Amino acid sequence: MVSIDLYYEVHSETGYPVLFMHGFLSSRAHWTPNLPALIDNGFRPIVLELLGHGNSNTPDAPEHYHPQRYVQQFEAIRETLGIERWLLCGQSLGAALVLNYAYTYPERTTALAFTNSRAVMMEPEERKEALEEFQREVAEKGPRVIAESPMNPTRSRRLRADIKALLMAHNAQMSLRAYENAMYYTVPYAGVKHRLKDNTCPALHVFGQRERTFQSDRDYIAEHMSNCQVVDLEHAGHAVNLDDADGFNQAVITFFKKQI
Repeated sequence: MVSIDLYYEVHSETGYPVLFMHGFLSSRAHWTPNLPALIDNGFRPIVLELLGHGNSNTPDAPEHYHPQRYVQQFEAIRETLGIERWLLCGQSLGAALVLNYAYTYPERTTALAFTNSRAVMMEPEERKEALEEFQREVAEKGPRVIAESPMNPTRSRRLRADIKALLMAHNAQMSLRAYENAMYYTVPYAGVKHRLKDNTCPALHVFGQRERTFQSDRDYIAEHMSNCQVVDLEHAGHAVNLDDADGFNQAVITFFKKQI
């Protein structure tokens, strides 16, 4: 079994297990408004953190950051916890990673929910351009690239103050190496757009309508992803589960209950 470098927390001793994976420059705090409702409805949240984020390790070797390595780590966590099958939920980059897991281990995946994610929709032909853009940004800005990223919670104007403070604290010590490893070795290789039609697991896309740049991707997912339904949340943007926690909780809990 592969060694586990990802920090994870199990938030209930009972209930149907759900893996939660946040997005880039977020942390385990990303799911704070969602966990109580899930636990109250009979679920057992297992909250992970990306490499280099929060309490997770920051390995040096690039291969540790490849999406398939994440898949192996998720599987190692499942085995460690003695779980037969589980539900998956991913946000942004985390959405792409849980989809990669579901395609690799459909027999272990009861169902999955995910939110807006450009990483999901990145196609192989976009990879070279994306990598060149990442490299230009790092060369130009150095460590400032982390603080100036549009994904950095310090730049959000809609986050709840307590959650924003937690996210900032969890990633205050993030290294430039951790940022580079994610942007060079995880994001460009996580896309599954070309595989959406191959999905066999019941899936729910919770779409934040305020992120209008994702509208065409939302429509593509609705048309081309097999076994997937879409719920639109009018008052949510990229951080769907934070912007409209009640709407997100209702959609995901209703969907998950139908699958177990």
